[in-house]
Amino acid sequence: MPTSHNEGDNNPNLEADTRVVYEAVPLATAIVSETLRLEVQSVTPLIGMGSVNLILFVQTTQREIVVRLNKPQDDKDKTRSDYEKERWCIAKAKEVGIPSPEVLAVGEHSGRAFMLQNRIAGVNGKQSAVPATDLLRTLGRYARTIHSIPIDGFGDSVEGFEGGNAQAGWLRFVDYNLGELTANDPLIALGVYTASQQEKIRAAFTWLRGLPLQIGLTHCDLARRNTIVDDAGCVYLLDWGCAEINVVPHYELNSLLHWYRLDNTNLYAFLEGYGLSLIEWERLIPELKAVVLLKAFDLTRWAIDRCPERLEEISARAVQCLAMFEGREYRL
Repeated sequence: MPTSHNEGDNNPNLEADTRVVYEAVPLATAIVSETLRLEVQSVTPLIGMGSVNLILFVQTTQREIVVRLNKPQDDKDKTRSDYEKERWCIAKAKEVGIPSPEVLAVGEHSGRAFMLQNRIAGVNGKQSAVPATDLLRTLGRYARTIHSIPIDGFGDSVEGFEGGNAQAGWLRFVDYNLGELTANDPLIALGVYTASQQEKIRAAFTWLRGLPLQIGLTHCDLARRNTIVDDAGCVYLLDWGCAEINVVPHYELNSLLHWYRLDNTNLYAFLEGYGLSLIEWERLIPELKAVVLLKAFDLTRWAIDRCPERLEEISARAVQCLAMFEGREYRL
């Protein structure tokens, strides 16, 4: 079975972000000093591990703090909303025993959103000596626990998480994407799919709509790089920025398929930790392929309206998701 993967490694804009994160040292110092009333001794930028946030380690006279900041060009309000979502998710995860950092503060300073956490003493999971399969097995156990948290919301924001009926949210999500399957669908013009494939896609989404699927909280980025392993071997889970409430385990597995093919050894380790037998996995695959396609189409529609600079990349993935759905050769 193949084991190669890259887990989204890591930061394609390393040189530019290195400069920006060093420029943020005075800001990180001010945030910790003013927010936590702690005396700062030193600041160490983290280089090469964060593609979304700037991350700095701030040593104070009492303890070490992790400072996360939005990049100067990014939307401060969106980042703050994401940080509030992370705080919400971490609190829920800690309630069910998932080892997690402590969120000390979320706020704004000098036009930038920030989150402060205590630093967990240990080694990043991707750089640790723990075998990848062991870490994925642990992440599978964590996912099963997280998915079981009682929840009644939907979407990718705290407002959605606390906003009501999960089943109604799922049906709205599917119905929106069904409604977009028209003769003038821009995804046809983009080359994502052809008009002759539309009825098969419509049938798959309609089938999903009628299934009795469970809805739960998903981390959506359960990669080894989002863990810290301490000296006792405890695995801490980090970075809930991609979290959503959606169908489980399908939505969680969708993110893993960015890095692992359906027959990958590490993916099987995750499934073992999750408690899915191979027979259950085989039964789940048709549902998973349909959910992966639904998510890819929905994300492409989002990119058309909200993020045209990423449209080429996102639509190309949708093409590959369709190939996987149809049983053709694919590369996600």
